[in-house]
Amino acid sequence: MQDDQILLQELKNGQVSALKSLHDRYARFLFFTALQILGSEDEAKDVVQDFFADFWDKKRYFDVRGNVRSYFFQAVRLLSLRLLETKRKRAAIVRNIFDTNTLPLYQMDPAENSQIRLEFTEAVKSLPTQQARVFDLAIMAGKKRKEISAELGINANTVKTHLADALKTLRKKLIHLR
Repeated sequence: MQDDQILLQELKNGQVSALKSLHDRYARFLFFTALQILGSEDEAKDVVQDFFADFWDKKRYFDVRGNVRSYFFQAVRLLSLRLLETKRKRAAIVRNIFDTNTLPLYQMDPAENSQIRLEFTEAVKSLPTQQARVFDLAIMAGKKRKEISAELGINANTVKTHLADALKTLRKKLIHLR
C-alpha cells in the first residue's frame, strides 16, 4: 500500500506518529494472526505489543522491503511460533523432572527419583526470591506473563527477564542430571 511506504519513510525520519498509524492499521489483524497460533488472547496481545516495541526500538522499519502488511504478518507469525516452541520446551522441562513415566526417571529406583526432585527443589530455592516466584508462577502454575506481572506488581518485561535468568541458572545447576 502506497500509504504504508509513506509511513515507513516518516518512521525513518523519526516521526513516532507514523508508528501509531501503523499500529492502529495493523494491530487487530496481527492480534488475530497471533491468536490463531497461540490460542490465548493475553499471549496474542503480548506478541503484538512486543512486535511493535521491537520494531521501533531496533529500528526494524529500515529492514522492510515491499509490502508492509506481509512483513508484519511474517514477523508476528514467527514470534508466535517461537513463543509456542518456548512453552513446549518449558513444559518438557517440568515433565522430565516430575513425570515418573519418562526416561530416565522411569528406570530409576524411587530413591533416585526422590534425590532428583530434591535437587530440583533446592536449585529453585537457591534462586533470588523474585526469580523463584516468577519461575513458580510461570512454569509450575502455568500462568501467563501479564498475569504474573499483575500478581507481583512488576513490568511484564521484567517477568520475562526473571524467567529467562531463572531457567539459565537452573540449567547450569542441574546440568549433571542430563
